[in-house]
Amino acid sequence: NVRNQFSEDSDMIFTDKIWLKRVLSHLMDNAIKFTLDGSIDLSYLKEGDNLVFKIKDTGIGINEENLVKIFEEFRQEVDGHQRPFEGLGLGLTLAKEVIERMGGKIFVQSEKGVGSEFSFSIPIKQAGSTKTRLKGVLKEQSLDRIDWSSKKCLLVDDNKDVLLYLTRTLLDTGLQILTARSGMEAIEIIKNTPDIDVVLLDMQMPDMNGIEATKKIRAIRKTLPIIAQTAFVFEDDKDIVLEAGCDACLVKPIRKEHLLTVLASFIKTN
Repeated sequence: NVRNQFSEDSDMIFTDKIWLKRVLSHLMDNAIKFTLDGSIDLSYLKEGDNLVFKIKDTGIGINEENLVKIFEEFRQEVDGHQRPFEGLGLGLTLAKEVIERMGGKIFVQSEKGVGSEFSFSIPIKQAGSTKTRLKGVLKEQSLDRIDWSSKKCLLVDDNKDVLLYLTRTLLDTGLQILTARSGMEAIEIIKNTPDIDVVLLDMQMPDMNGIEATKKIRAIRKTLPIIAQTAFVFEDDKDIVLEAGCDACLVKPIRKEHLLTVLASFIKTN
């Protein structure tokens, strides 16, 4: 069972999607593995400035004396001399480390033979709902038809498949798309194309990475909006990207709704 206790006007938040998904997947896998009969409930809600997830099962449970040790490296509940279930220990250690690096906490409540509830909280930055956010940024423009045909965007990524995906994703907006496969190529295009409106820049490129490229672009055009695209997922990593001179940061894989929302913040419409 999955219970969403979020209100409809707050279904979009800024967080580390990739690691959040991995932690949730691991906790759900454990719940399924240790629940031979009964049910598993996943719920999530907003409590103050935190997003709280709870995974409750009716599985084998954990002895009370082992609860304080369950997040220790390679620790696993043992039933007598047998270990019928494998794969719990190290995963929980890493889950705890990830949650704490995201500024949150993880908890466990359990009773042997009754079941367990793992819960964790992470701080959230509210972004409203996807539809409301787009409406607020795009104002008079139709959500079904964005007309950026007079605008020019430079996509920079060494992966041609990513460039193809982004180009197709932006096709309906009318944006004039330029592409570059390296930082040096991007810099040359910017030097020779003064009417570029926004740059979508990959941070992990060979030869010249996105940080270096951003600094060189800033030396050419100080106010050109630069949106970083990165696989980095922690707040410290995002801070480095923003401090280098990028105006915003998108975490891969990039969803169309998020891409349009961020682009709309920087593309000035007539």
